[in-house]
Amino acid sequence: MTERTQTQLGIRNTHRTPTKIRRLTPDQLGIPSSGDEQDEETRWESLREKAFEAKDESDVGVAVRTEDGSVWAGTRLTKGMSHDVHPPELAVWKGFDSTKQPIVGVAVADEEMSSPCGRCLQVLKDYSSEDEVIIHITDGEQVEETALADLLP
Repeated sequence: MTERTQTQLGIRNTHRTPTKIRRLTPDQLGIPSSGDEQDEETRWESLREKAFEAKDESDVGVAVRTEDGSVWAGTRLTKGMSHDVHPPELAVWKGFDSTKQPIVGVAVADEEMSSPCGRCLQVLKDYSSEDEVIIHITDGEQVEETALADLLP
């Protein structure tokens, strides 16, 4: 509510100051941004570790990183006779629901080093900002890096 509107309505907001407020950036406050804290390889390592944490509960674990740097993990959900929710789907949906940010990186922890199925690739495509999303598939020792676009038909 502007000063003029307050005057017209005959009210006064005591919590509002007429002076301009200067907004400070994280850099001005000396707060490191996520890009300053970690280099790209360190971010990939932490993403793969998160995928392995999710794998402990299931045969495959997946972690996704959203555009704002948040990391979300997913594991297989199976309940009764209904369709399973695959780990990439769960990770993507958790990340997108919480941040509304597109997916920019994916790590898959799988002993068989298999790439995501077609259904999961479609979810990754739908919730990513571009086809240039990189997917790391690892069994703990080897890491295979591929672009989402290369896995799509």
